[in-house]
Amino acid sequence: MASNRRRKRMRVLAQASGEPCSYCEQTCDSQLRTWSVPTIDHATPRARGGARRGPNEVLSCMGCNQSKGDMTAMEYRYFLRTGELHGDYLAWLTDRITRHARARGITVGPIDVAPSAGVMVPINAMAEAG
Repeated sequence: MASNRRRKRMRVLAQASGEPCSYCEQTCDSQLRTWSVPTIDHATPRARGGARRGPNEVLSCMGCNQSKGDMTAMEYRYFLRTGELHGDYLAWLTDRITRHARARGITVGPIDVAPSAGVMVPINAMAEAG
């Protein structure tokens, strides 16, 4: 059963060759062995409550699909446009890091974003470095 679904999805991807990526708008090409190969992406990642199938699935080149990670479509387009991570994504990621650390008995202090690097670090680590 799963193999039939996979074959159907692969046919959809093959037919999508020549269509634009939903994010970068570059033409997808299934004949090339590059990042432009078409893939199916979840506009709202499943890790963030997105549906597995249906309207949540969009055509994406492999490059965008890989670099988007757990960002929503809106957050990833913001990243492509500005080169910066969206505040909603940073808030979700901060919460996720904190929850995972606490579940493992690790105490986590306040987290802030280092503006120049776009990386999250504990505030006390920034004070010690400065």
